[in-house]
Amino acid sequence: MSFILDILLAIAVIFIVCVLITYLTVRLFFYRNLPPDYDYASISTSDMTDEIKDRHQRSIDGEKWFMSRDPEDVTITSYDGLTLKGRFLPAKEGSAKTVICVHGYRCYSGLYEFGSRLEFLYSLGLNLLVIDQRSHGRSDGRFIGMSIPETDDVKKWIGWVDEKTGPDSKIILYGISMGAATVLNAAGEANLSSSVKAVIEDCGFSSAIDEMAEKITAMAHLPKNPFIPMSKVIIKLTGKYDIDSKIPREQIKNFKGKLLVIHGDADTFVPTYMHNEIYDNATCEKKKLIVPKAEHIMSYYYATDEYQALVRELADEI
Repeated sequence: MSFILDILLAIAVIFIVCVLITYLTVRLFFYRNLPPDYDYASISTSDMTDEIKDRHQRSIDGEKWFMSRDPEDVTITSYDGLTLKGRFLPAKEGSAKTVICVHGYRCYSGLYEFGSRLEFLYSLGLNLLVIDQRSHGRSDGRFIGMSIPETDDVKKWIGWVDEKTGPDSKIILYGISMGAATVLNAAGEANLSSSVKAVIEDCGFSSAIDEMAEKITAMAHLPKNPFIPMSKVIIKLTGKYDIDSKIPREQIKNFKGKLLVIHGDADTFVPTYMHNEIYDNATCEKKKLIVPKAEHIMSYYYATDEYQALVRELADEI
């Protein structure tokens, strides 16, 4: 009897340890890591590679350019009561075309992520809406939803743009990394506004749970079992959402507009194979750009001319 009790006790201890490790891992990967007033412009660049240092400076310079044009500070309230922030810059000449810029996982802010390309987007005659996703930048929140609750946030931003620009509204959803997964999810929603004409997804993951599994094994050095199933439960309890409820590679099947898929073939943070799952599942008009040697979120810098040409073509066609 004592032997059986010892075994049961050992099993209970192992289970508790696994739950604790999983909870701490979820906190590490899913909780906000920077305050709203974090001064990313003054961070040290001494440990950055030349490539990253150049991208950082171009982002800072692009943000300064954008802010010098006195954009409108805008706010919406999410379905769960969070105050979400963005900035809107109307096109130089009146336009009904708007690009909604949706940044990625733990980026400092939307302006930082898109800073280097904002002047280019503006040159296309587009209105620019640059948002801070929940739990990032100036927006409220402490739990990062890995594109699930963020999907509803983007749909509210789409509604804001439609009201702002009127009945002729035409929208491009442009996402990077987790932001790309978010716009893919939004594009596949049954009640998507007809104003959404195109999606640009740059290095987005095809499934939040698959991306989480990649990171848990590669970065936390934990086996997928039992930690992935336990993570799902903890995310549902703490984050209040089901991480399997929206899967980008499935959602995109429903989209009827134009799709541009971009990925670097040296991306290890969001593995390059994921772009195939997205592109192959899409039944809409689609194009893709796979950039040789480009790591995560670096395609724009490795193939600027080709990248810009495809975006310009898309903007002209909607």
